Amino acid sequence: MHPLDVFRTQEVNSIQQFDDLNDAVLSELPEPPDGVELISSGTGGILSPTNVHGRRLRLEYSVNVNITLDNILTLYEIDLEQNGWHGLPSYRSERSVIYYRDSSCVEIIMISLVRKYYVEIWHDFLSQRFSPTLPPSWLLNMHDYGETDMLTCPPK
Repeated sequence: MHPLDVFRTQEVNSIQQFDDLNDAVLSELPEPPDGVELISSGTGGILSPTNVHGRRLRLEYSVNVNITLDNILTLYEIDLEQNGWHGLPSYRSERSVIYYRDSSCVEIIMISLVRKYYVEIWHDFLSQRFSPTLPPSWLLNMHDYGETDMLTCPPK
């Protein structure tokens, strides 16, 4: 069997395990305060129409006018840091932050113009015991048209 076919089969077989890890982290996060409503949630990564290897859970929330986005960031900061998470500035903006613990990551992304925020959860693709065996990097890069993206944590 071709190394790329082996990798893709193992990758597809790992989806449920990555999703279970992401759901476990979600269950640890603080409940959104009153006035925050979950708008949508979904997953991306393996099997999506991108070259992302790994799985990401993304939740989108709307915020009513009585709550500041800074208060929401503070809520996550306090809760996550008390539970052993470490914060990193996000590459997205100054109103976003990435938290990591072991091989888990949570990113909080504030969009102030439309009063909403996103929570993204993922795990380091390369460090899980069930992670697929990578094919040669040149082969994977060629398959991904030079746009290979591995979800790592903390981001590298």
